[in-house]
Amino acid sequence: MTDTEKLKAALRDAIINTNRIIKTRKTYDPAGSTYDIDWLDRVKEWAKLCDLDLDKYDPFYYTR
Repeated sequence: MTDTEKLKAALRDAIINTNRIIKTRKTYDPAGSTYDIDWLDRVKEWAKLCDLDLDKYDPFYYTR
């Protein structure tokens, strides 16, 4: 594995294993509001750098 491949693998791991999402409230309801959850813009840029397809990962499962 080259150094570039190692760096890309490390960046992919960092993106998936840290809190890198944005949660925006769509509707308000005291019983339970609904939210849009998506990756931060900077994370989308990082993903391009390391060839990570974020479409394969649901950001909901990466909230903390």
